[in-house]
Amino acid sequence: MRSDQFPGLRPIVSTCLLLISLTSYPAVSDDHAAIQWLREHAVPLQTVEAGHGFTDLQPLGLMVGNARIVELGEATHGTREFFQLKHRLVEFLASQKGFTIFSIEANMPEAYRLNDFVLNGVGDPKQLLKGLYFWTWNTEEVLDMILWMRDYNKSGKGRIEFTGFDMQTPTVSIDIVRKFAMSNDPTFYSATLDALYSELSRTHPSSPNSFAVATATLPLQAAVGKHLSLSGYIRSQDIADGYAGLWVRADGAKGVLEFGDMHNKGVTSTSPWTRYEVSIDVPASATAVFFGAVQTGTGAAWVDSLQIELDGIPYTDHSVFDPGFESSTPRGFYMRGNGYEVTVDAAVAQTGNQSLRMRRSPPAPSENKNSASVLPAQCSAVVDYLESNRAGYLRRGVTAPAMDWIIQNARLVLEYSQLKAGAKTRAFF
Repeated sequence: MRSDQFPGLRPIVSTCLLLISLTSYPAVSDDHAAIQWLREHAVPLQTVEAGHGFTDLQPLGLMVGNARIVELGEATHGTREFFQLKHRLVEFLASQKGFTIFSIEANMPEAYRLNDFVLNGVGDPKQLLKGLYFWTWNTEEVLDMILWMRDYNKSGKGRIEFTGFDMQTPTVSIDIVRKFAMSNDPTFYSATLDALYSELSRTHPSSPNSFAVATATLPLQAAVGKHLSLSGYIRSQDIADGYAGLWVRADGAKGVLEFGDMHNKGVTSTSPWTRYEVSIDVPASATAVFFGAVQTGTGAAWVDSLQIELDGIPYTDHSVFDPGFESSTPRGFYMRGNGYEVTVDAAVAQTGNQSLRMRRSPPAPSENKNSASVLPAQCSAVVDYLESNRAGYLRRGVTAPAMDWIIQNARLVLEYSQLKAGAKTRAFF
């Protein structure tokens, strides 16, 4: 994306937390030396919550210096304090260091819809946040940050925008380019774009809310205040555009307190039975504890031989759930599969006679008349066509910013098709 296409682009707040200067980190030979170094160099914070001033954040300001980009991340998805601190750091960077854009790992056009609320108050922020698809962002903490951004823009003290830089889901970008072509170039739409983008839509195997999951509940009195580990074996076959994995979650009165999953190390492709483990610390304030398995994308996954440990001690009361999936139905597990089959499989097992199977079928052969390897070249031709005809569209009354936005969305569709074909990855840094 060229900066002259979007002249509002200025310093970006992107979504690793800069609390320690690593430039002088020594080569350490043991844990004691590492801990001592951290004690000498760590920057203590008084609070993770926004609205409490910036005295303790002044060392961070020195670290940032004149940098134009600061990365804000989290060690775990969904942890409340990480996102509260992210909000506080955005507040600091915007009001004290002049940063003007927060950019997140979310689909670009969907994020720009949310930006319209941040800048102009247009739309329902809760629904717009939900429209980013991933539960990771759909939280009270992120909503609080968005509401602060809106108030900050209204105050006249500065300007902050909310943008996205991802392209995992092409639905909105496809719709934007389609509607433009239907109104401004119907011949191109009917001759080229309609069939191509319809085919591309069929390559998107599931909506962002489509996944298979098996969920069981762990008795609260057994888990509260303890370190909970869930382990089990997973086998996979032809998993693409997603992953399979285990997960554990502790909820409180206001929502998720702790969540552990395998999102960044999930099982993909075809793999043999392998043991995996996830864990969390269950807070004393937890009101419910859940665990289970999940699959997204195409292909199939089998799960077997689950084991729970609490503070390192195996949990052996299996009266309410069957961790080996040997019962006729997965006893104690609630199964959901929007577009998936979730059931026991008597033909495949790691131990015993059965396992849990989650499976989604790939598109029928008739839907694959254009292979994934062909689609990127055709999508690239769309971008070329729009760019070469840009001047003509402008003469017919399309504004330059609107035309640039259409071309950018065509590029997002191209990048999605390249991702599907394995020609590009989602490596941003």
